[in-house]
Amino acid sequence: YVSAVTEPILGACGGEEPPLLILEPGRAIVSDAAHLITTVIAVKELRGGVRAAVVDAGINILPTSFWRFQDIECAEERGGDLRDTIIYGPLCLQTDIIGKCPLPDLRAGDRLVVKNVGAYNIPQSSTFIFPRPPIVLVEEGKPRIIKRAETLDDIFPA
Repeated sequence: YVSAVTEPILGACGGEEPPLLILEPGRAIVSDAAHLITTVIAVKELRGGVRAAVVDAGINILPTSFWRFQDIECAEERGGDLRDTIIYGPLCLQTDIIGKCPLPDLRAGDRLVVKNVGAYNIPQSSTFIFPRPPIVLVEEGKPRIIKRAETLDDIFPA
């Protein structure tokens, strides 16, 4: 990647001092470092045979969903036919859509994994309507809470 970016720049400099090039690799380095586990709250059939599922995580903690649908799968492997499903968050916003993906039959209580959300989501998350969930680090197969779930007292201290 470096050659693809720098060679045209160096060629255009024609022997002159090349500019300082600073790159922000963000998503390429940390996207797959985090996944979000969310719970299905409700499943509904919409007009036209479209299936929708509402989960307990919204764009307040997944702001990249504004411009990029997330890769979502069931936390537990299960068989069955896959069907396109729109995944909505719980916020009172028509833009609270996490993604659209093929999933097997869903019911309230099922857990979904929203994959590769390590880039930008944690620092850009907000407490809009709901406090933020905990952040859990899995190291050598063992989970450890590295940031506890926020409470209303954290948001509205006395």
